[in-house]
Amino acid sequence: MNWLIAINAILAIATVAFGIFALIDPHKLAGQPQTSDYFSKMYAVRAIPFGLGLAMVLVYFPAQATIWLIVAGAMQLGDAWANLSRGVVMAFLSPMALAILHFVSAWLLHGLP
Repeated sequence: MNWLIAINAILAIATVAFGIFALIDPHKLAGQPQTSDYFSKMYAVRAIPFGLGLAMVLVYFPAQATIWLIVAGAMQLGDAWANLSRGVVMAFLSPMALAILHFVSAWLLHGLP
């Protein structure tokens, strides 16, 4: 399952990168014109520390990764819903794919019933 840990860790770091990008240029991340950078900052405040924490757990404490992956999946579902409710369908697809990956990874890493 090392490949599963590696994929999720790389994607966690990518989430951190998007969080940093949200702070640097929030209007480009939004995918549509915004009057405020509030939501981009809220995303960054959540994505940066959680993404770093998830990557660290995956690499150094993989036995503890299941709950982190479930929470990460739930967060990505929230992002997907927020983007879909704003009508940004393309921005819905990547968090939905990540949510599925995180949930399936948690299930596989925890052990099949």
